[in-house]
Amino acid sequence: MVTKKGMMAAVFAMSMLVAACGGQQATEEPTVAVVQPTAAGVDAVGTSVQQTVAAIAVAQTVAALTTGQAPAPAATPTAAAVDPSPTTEVAAPTTAPAASPPPAAAVCRVIGGVNVRPGPGIVYEPVVVALGADIEMIPLAFVPVGLPQGPWLQVQVPATGDVGWVSALPQYVQCNVDLATLPPPGVIPPTPLPPPTAVPPTATRPVASAPPDIDNDAPGGSFPRDNVLGEVIVNPTFLFRMDVRDLTFGSHEGAGTNFAEFSITGNGVDYFRREGTAGYCVFGGGEPTCNPWPTDELGRYTWGEGGPLVENGEFFASITVNAQRDDPEFGNSWNWNFPFRVTLP
Repeated sequence: MVTKKGMMAAVFAMSMLVAACGGQQATEEPTVAVVQPTAAGVDAVGTSVQQTVAAIAVAQTVAALTTGQAPAPAATPTAAAVDPSPTTEVAAPTTAPAASPPPAAAVCRVIGGVNVRPGPGIVYEPVVVALGADIEMIPLAFVPVGLPQGPWLQVQVPATGDVGWVSALPQYVQCNVDLATLPPPGVIPPTPLPPPTAVPPTATRPVASAPPDIDNDAPGGSFPRDNVLGEVIVNPTFLFRMDVRDLTFGSHEGAGTNFAEFSITGNGVDYFRREGTAGYCVFGGGEPTCNPWPTDELGRYTWGEGGPLVENGEFFASITVNAQRDDPEFGNSWNWNFPFRVTLP
């Protein structure tokens, strides 16, 4: 049982404690200042905390005396838990060096029309495909000397899927790689063999010992005269070669053209050939020389391989060149034509 005297003593003790903690009231507006912590300041804070705890204990005691319950133990302030483990630093991501751009793909481009052949030389027949100017090809292999001469390039034609050989002379193709760095071909087709010599039957025709003689008139036709050079080259060894150059595209043979078509008629002959390789030759070739006038197994001259025999007579030649530009007057189909005479030796 709490006596009245005990309660008064507790109240007096509490009052003294509050007066000690409260201090004097401020008579002026407080100013804010940044104070660096000192040892004395730290001790004062500790003393203030202890006084606060004591005041709480006194209050609990008074309450207990009033209600008759035992006072609860005062809570002891604890410092915030600090994780003693070291901080793990996260490494900044590193940027990988930029990769070098891949080398440009090897590619070749047709300049003025070219034949794709099954082997590296004009002796390889028949032509796989004739390509016009600006067609792109993928170079595969290279031989410095083909048959019978000149460098040759094995290519793939993406537009058609064909694989074959073209003349590597600069007037026919241009490439973005050094051809000498290309690998040699894996397999070269065997050299075509000449047809077997047959036992001649009773000859009813003389065998020509030399090419036929050719006598032709000056070519006429319909073709531009400005910036276009066109010449029909006549030679008894290969008959005709069409040298045409559109100077707006370049000065090389076949510049500005895609292909040429030869037509020879007369004396029962109806010979036709489309040639895609400049210079355009009536019996093919042109890389760089024209194929010779064909002969049969007896050595007789023929109008093309396996064609009719060449005989004396009057004939008419028409050469049509497909151009890459439309001329205002003649379009893109230019023609040279003329009569000529053949005399067997």
